[in-house]
Amino acid sequence: MDDKTLLEELTNYQHEHSLTQSELAEKLGVSRESVYRWICGRAKLRPTNRRVIVDLLNKENETPEICNVGKCSLRNSGRLDNITDEMLKYWQSLDQGKRIDVLSYMHKIMSNEEQLKHKVG
Repeated sequence: MDDKTLLEELTNYQHEHSLTQSELAEKLGVSRESVYRWICGRAKLRPTNRRVIVDLLNKENETPEICNVGKCSLRNSGRLDNITDEMLKYWQSLDQGKRIDVLSYMHKIMSNEEQLKHKVG
């Protein structure tokens, strides 16, 4: 999907959920100015921003939100049983955009493992 189409989808998402640009920016973990510049065509999307937008748009249909800004329920998610306190502190120090990157990466790894199980089994 090209940037123009992705940004149209993002704008549709914003309208469907009755979000201001500030609220949308908060969900994406970026500034309101960044959202404004993308939508107006004054700035190009970086790969990390594309990934965050795609994840937000896909999250509605796929994955329940595991973490909220400022509060993490990662311990209660059941996905990482043996997480150390040090790792948890690091996780909590990440901004929402970085958390989404980590979760996307984890999702990709888990998906690959599931595909391998089906091929082997």
